[in-house]
Formats: sequence, structure tokens, C-alpha cells
Amino acid sequence: MAASRPPQPSQPGQPLELKDVTIDKCSIDNASVRQASLHDVDLSELRLHDANLKGSDLRDVDLSDARITDVDASRIHVTDIALVEMQLDDADASRACVKNARFDATEITDCSFVAAKLTDIDLTDSKLSNACLRGVVLDDVDGRELQVTDANLSGAKLSNVDLSNVQIADANIDGLTIDGVRIDELLKAREQLAPS
Repeated sequence: MAASRPPQPSQPGQPLELKDVTIDKCSIDNASVRQASLHDVDLSELRLHDANLKGSDLRDVDLSDARITDVDASRIHVTDIALVEMQLDDADASRACVKNARFDATEITDCSFVAAKLTDIDLTDSKLSNACLRGVVLDDVDGRELQVTDANLSGAKLSNVDLSNVQIADANIDGLTIDGVRIDELLKAREQLAPS
């Protein structure tokens, strides 16, 4: 673990605050850092397990090559973050607010993003499996080569997204609407017009 400037200890009972710090190749288990404030922090190659980050504020944080498992990140606020080639498993990011994040080549498994708001997100070549994205708001998302399996996107709102060459199979599309057109009704009408 190398630090560019030693972190200042928080007062007992006060949220953790780190600014302009490098803490690479660190392993943290069973930690509660609720409502932490991390600004301009390099946490590349972090190993974080069984942690509570609920309500934390992360800005300009590098989590490249991090392995994060069993984490409560609900109501977290994240801005300008790099999560390149990261593995995120069994995390609760419900009601998270994430802006300007790079998830390139990231694997996200068994995670909840219920009612989260994700803006200006790069998910290029990432894998999302067994995820709950119910009611998520996605705005300005780059999902080129994104693979999504066993996900719940019911009630999700997507805007300013490129869906070219998207392939959907084995999906419940009841009520799916694109630019005001109900796709489920369109497909039913197509089936009725098809020759037998």
C-alpha cells in the first residue's frame, strides 16, 4: 500500500474523508465507511469485501482493476469515476446517483441498481448478469458490446442511448415503449398479419 499523502484520521463517529490520496493494491474486509467522502483518490486494484458505503460521495476516484464484493453502496453519489476492468459482485447500489463513469470491460454480477440514476456512463464491452435495474434511469449511456443476461429492467427509463444492432431474446416485453410505440402491441399485430 502506497500513499502519496497520508490520510488524515477522522474523528470518532465522523465520516471518513480522503482527498488527493493514492492507496493502491489495498485489501479491506468488513468495513463500515458510511457517508464517506472520497475525492481525487486512486484505489486501483482495491479488494473490498463486506463493506458499507451507504450514502458516500466519490469524486474523481480510480477503481480500475478493483474487486468489490458484498457491498452496500445504496444512495451513493459518484462523479467522474473509472471502474475499468473492475469486478463488482453482490452489491446494492439502489438509489445511487452515478455521473460520468467508465465501466469499460467491467463484470457486474448479482447487483441491484433499483431506482438508480446513471448519467454519461460508458459500459463498453462490459458484462451485466443477474442484475436488478428496476426503475433505473439511464441517460447518455454507451453500451457497445454490452452483454446483459438475467436482468430485471422493468420500469427502466433509457434516453439518448444507441440501441443499434441490439439483439433481445427470451424477454418479457409487456409494455415496452420506444418513442411512444408499444413494441409488444406492434409484434402482436405483426403476428396476426403473418401468413399461416
